[in-house]
Amino acid sequence: MDLEITLQVNGATHRLSVDTRTTLLDALRERLGLTGSKKGCDHGQCGARSTLVRTLLDLTEEEKDRR
Repeated sequence: MDLEITLQVNGATHRLSVDTRTTLLDALRERLGLTGSKKGCDHGQCGARSTLVRTLLDLTEEEKDRR
C-alpha cells in the first residue's frame, strides 16, 4: 500500500508516494538521493542514523510558546 507524504529537507519540499514499510532513511537515500545519512548497526544503538525530525505538532507547539 502506498502513502502520499511531503518531506521538507534542507529547505526544499518533496512530495513522494512511498510504500507504508519505507523507512525515513530509505526515503532520504533512495528516493531523494541524499546519501549522507547512513545505516549503522541496524538496532539504533550506534547513533549513525540520527536525523532531526520536526512534525507539524512540534511547529504548532512552538507557535503556542511564542504567544
